[in-house]
Amino acid sequence: MKASSVALALATAAALACGGGSQSGSQDSLTGDWSIAIGDTCTAGTMAVAGASDAVTGNWECKALHLSGGVSGSLKSHDVTLTLHASGYNPILVNGTLSGDSISGTANGSGFKNDPFTAVRN
Repeated sequence: MKASSVALALATAAALACGGGSQSGSQDSLTGDWSIAIGDTCTAGTMAVAGASDAVTGNWECKALHLSGGVSGSLKSHDVTLTLHASGYNPILVNGTLSGDSISGTANGSGFKNDPFTAVRN
């Protein structure tokens, strides 16, 4: 009986250590594929980023606006700062908050002025 309890405890610890816990989003990483919306003009965008802390990089696309390019930024605690680049346009600066698998904040630049920014990790 004791051996099965120890085995169950070890299996549970291993599952949690390997990401088998119930929380799907990581509060210390933005890594993943995201569905994004910026204001009411970019409602079905995508973003793929990797990294944590001061080293967030990736790509983004908004088909409705025919914009795409690189992403750079940082994550400090739950505070997200992203710069969305698109050739021929000023950068779009995003400031937001990470909560589980979602980001909410505002976007400024390239015609956006305090427009809502939302992202949901796929």
